[in-house]
Amino acid sequence: MPLRLTRMFALLLLAAALPAACTPLERAASPGTGAGTGAGAPAAPAARPDTTALLASLQGSQWLLEDITGRGVIDRLQSTLGFPQAGQLGGSGGCNRFMGPVRVSEGRLTIGPLVTTRMACAPAAMTQEQRFLGLLGQASGIRLEEPWLLIETPEGVLKFTRQR
Repeated sequence: MPLRLTRMFALLLLAAALPAACTPLERAASPGTGAGTGAGAPAAPAARPDTTALLASLQGSQWLLEDITGRGVIDRLQSTLGFPQAGQLGGSGGCNRFMGPVRVSEGRLTIGPLVTTRMACAPAAMTQEQRFLGLLGQASGIRLEEPWLLIETPEGVLKFTRQR
C-alpha cells in the first residue's frame, strides 16, 4: 500500500507540473493563420465572455457523464468530470483518474493535455473510457442547459448531470 500511495503522490506532482511543461506552443507563422503575419492578417476571435464566465462558475462543481454523442453510457461505470480550481479539471473515466488544464483561447475551449492513471479494467469499460477521454481532449465548446452540462466535440456532445 505505501508504494501505491507513493506512486499516486508522484503522479499528482507530475500532473501539477505537466500543464506548464506541456502547454502547446503558439502556432508557427503560416499563410492564412494570422500568426506572425503583418497587417491585413485575420485577427483571432476574442474568447466568448459567456464561455469564460461559465468556466469560472463551474469551479468546485462535479458532474456525472450521462451520454457520449447520443450513444449512451454504461450505467454503473460512473465517469465523472470536476473543476477543482480555476484552469483545471479532473475526474474519473470510469476506470482511471485524469486531470489537466482547461482554458478558452482564440475563441474556443481547449482541454488538455490530460494525464491519467494506467489501470486495466474490463474491455467495455476501457473502450468507453478511451472514447470519453479522447473526445474530451477534442472539446471545442461548453454550455450549461440546466440540468445538463454539455461539452461540444467534433463527433457530438458529451452530456453531464451535476453531482455537486
